[in-house]
Amino acid sequence: MAQEHNIRFASQIHLPCRLWINEPDIYILFGNLLENAIDACIDEPGASPFVRVHAKVAGERAISITIDNSCQNPPVIRDGVFLSSKHSGPGTGTVSVRNIALQYNGIADLKYESGVFYASVFLNP
Repeated sequence: MAQEHNIRFASQIHLPCRLWINEPDIYILFGNLLENAIDACIDEPGASPFVRVHAKVAGERAISITIDNSCQNPPVIRDGVFLSSKHSGPGTGTVSVRNIALQYNGIADLKYESGVFYASVFLNP
């Protein structure tokens, strides 16, 4: 999708074949974060959109994931929750990312700053 929309995409993923978290959870994390990143970039006509992905093992079993993307339109936040750009109410993707991080004794730090959306997830199973 990034290539179809002329979005610069870079990734550095250094994870073992077998992770210490359930496969559906890692799919949900990457799926939601990448979908949001690509959608934000598609909404940038005339800009130079990008998505950067990094994932690695930290320590013995912890996993660090960061996905940063250009984002000309700042997300709307109400009471510390990101609102969806697709429907009224909270974004279900960001809520599920935060819930999975909590499930694995981790954190999900999502923030927007100066035209870039930063998603950092740390899982500590």
